[in-house]
Amino acid sequence: MTQRKKNHCWGLIAEGFRQCRTVGILFLVIMILGAVAVPVMEYINAGTMDSINVGNAEKVSTTIICSYPSSHPLLLLAVFAAPLMTLILFHFLDNRAASDLYHALPHKRITLYVCYVVSVLLWVLILLFGSMLVSLIVCKLIPGTIIYDGMVSYVLAVFLAALLLMSGLLVTMSLTGTVFTNVLLAGIILFLPRFCCKVLTSAVSSTMPFLMQSSESNNFFQNTNNLLYSWASVLMNVEDVSAEQALHPGWQALLYTFLLAVLYLAIGSWLFCHRRSEAAGQAAPSRMLQHVYRILVTMTFTIFVTSALYNTLELKMIREDWFVYVLFYVAAVLIYCIYELITTRRWKNLWKAMPGLAIVAVLNGAILLGLHTAHSKIMADRPAVQEIESVSFRNSYDHVGSGSYLYYTDYVGQNTQNIKITDPTAISLISYYFNENVKCFEEDPDSYYEKYQQIPYDYGNAMLGGAMTERMEDQSYDCYIVTIRTKKKAMDRQVYIPVKESKKLMEILKKDANYVEAWKTLPDPLDDTMTMNSYNGVELSDADVAEIFSSYREEIQQASFDQLYSTMNSSDDIADNITYSFYEKGRTYVLTCPISNSVTPKTATLYYEKVYAAQAESREIYDQVVQGKLDAMVDCTIYSGQNTTNAEIQNRYLYGDFATEESQEDQKALQQIQKYLKDAPVISGESYAVIWINPVSQDGQTVEETISITVPVDEQVFLDSSLQQYFNYDSYLE
Repeated sequence: MTQRKKNHCWGLIAEGFRQCRTVGILFLVIMILGAVAVPVMEYINAGTMDSINVGNAEKVSTTIICSYPSSHPLLLLAVFAAPLMTLILFHFLDNRAASDLYHALPHKRITLYVCYVVSVLLWVLILLFGSMLVSLIVCKLIPGTIIYDGMVSYVLAVFLAALLLMSGLLVTMSLTGTVFTNVLLAGIILFLPRFCCKVLTSAVSSTMPFLMQSSESNNFFQNTNNLLYSWASVLMNVEDVSAEQALHPGWQALLYTFLLAVLYLAIGSWLFCHRRSEAAGQAAPSRMLQHVYRILVTMTFTIFVTSALYNTLELKMIREDWFVYVLFYVAAVLIYCIYELITTRRWKNLWKAMPGLAIVAVLNGAILLGLHTAHSKIMADRPAVQEIESVSFRNSYDHVGSGSYLYYTDYVGQNTQNIKITDPTAISLISYYFNENVKCFEEDPDSYYEKYQQIPYDYGNAMLGGAMTERMEDQSYDCYIVTIRTKKKAMDRQVYIPVKESKKLMEILKKDANYVEAWKTLPDPLDDTMTMNSYNGVELSDADVAEIFSSYREEIQQASFDQLYSTMNSSDDIADNITYSFYEKGRTYVLTCPISNSVTPKTATLYYEKVYAAQAESREIYDQVVQGKLDAMVDCTIYSGQNTTNAEIQNRYLYGDFATEESQEDQKALQQIQKYLKDAPVISGESYAVIWINPVSQDGQTVEETISITVPVDEQVFLDSSLQQYFNYDSYLE
């Protein structure tokens, strides 16, 4: 009897550990194999690429970047091992005979619960640290540059996710007595609350185009702080969160998940200690809970249907879609009945369960009413000028959340969204036009879209550098994603401002040193990660790319803010892109920086010089094609330069494809084009040609490796009427 009073027992821990050994060893072997295979394969691939002659230089890099989770993704298997071991150890809760046996053991129930939980967690720790140790050793041996930042958060995230999944399963295993209901209800209590929040907020926001997802991350109870939900969101693409962000969570997400797991553990322990042995093998320990479970399962389906119905009602399309919703709600009734039949296996219980459908109907009605109330409240939320303390500006799309690949403006946006603009003129502009936007939408949603999102037909000319007409200024609007801060809260809204007024706003932003600095400051690249996107089919050496990037950084610092802002927000006038990885705030990103002929002319010219030097052999091959010594398939595109003053050829290009082995006319055309080509590097802003050559092998069937040349051209090529038969003569404006 003495043993019954003990709250711990090492023997039970050892027994639980032993029962899980098969699953534990299997997972450990798989995870260790993954820890070895992934970095070794990365090293082999890197070695293969380094051995390839790139341009006129050969890369000599012999190391790889070992960062987590990319170097050990199989660490995530520990999350799945935890619930599987939990089902094995607590299987007696689903079998009446086994339940009686375990409850007859000379131990307190809390002792049994705690010891088996410890057994599972010991195996999880062994899986985590054992495989991670192997991964670190392998990365040191191959060799690799290990990025330790983020490794701890990754391991903690996996451990806490495993803990939360185990805790949620323990709650449902103590509530129900079958494996089916164990797993089904565990999924519901772990994921449904957050998915409900997401579905309901999305239902409201989708009916208001000016409502944006908040960029503020100080809310401890935000959806993505639940790690399991955050990971599920990445897989299902339902939240604006990247895989790297989910696997490298901040302290708030780690703490929230830990506290939630502890709460579930505590609830599970209380339910376990008060559970009747007779509940084993039963879907629910009482008829009342059976009603609750059945309604809960049905509501898991109908909440999505009701949210969609709300959108349809707001858009006034119910006349066209009413029959679809009738079918959906009939399906909900079937789900309600099927759950009852599966869990009780008695037809006579089905009739007794029918009154519960009324509760489902009332709950769905309450959801519709709640969504309408939230919609009205948001529409009325328009802070006056005197209420606004500051505003901030960010990009339309939060790429930091949706992925780790950033364009130049995306990186700028994640920095400018934290810069508070307090200028009274800026605040009054935002307040006034936000109120105007909402009023317009409130009166007629169609007129809102027509007024703010329809571009005048002659707007394209201005986008290409032409003068903006008075009509365009009157009818065109610039879109801003603004964080509006008051004393009580911060909210993100989409605001359309007329082009004329937008100019005033830009003048204000130019005066803010922090805002300008955010546009001109680039992060430091990680070693051996810089590459060019090879618009011209040339892979430059590491040394060349580093030299180009150094010039680029220097020129960006000296660039005009107006020109930098306008060019980076368009896709025109780009010579090529520099892409590299950088590390910031616990995460690794890949940044793409466009080399603009107008913003960074010196860098663009340097780039063209490097391309010209790397294409020496390609030019010789092309000369053989033109002279008729080698057959080839040729694609030729000729672009007019930004510095062109002749109005007839501004924003024009020629495109043609030629096959010298099939047509003597194509051969003559290439010879005619040749006289306009200049044997020199392109200078930023001048007209140039990009020619792709596919030499045809002697058998006349297979095509050898594609090469290219990039050279300047005489602008008279655009005026040569004899060439028009060979080219598609086109315009950027068409």
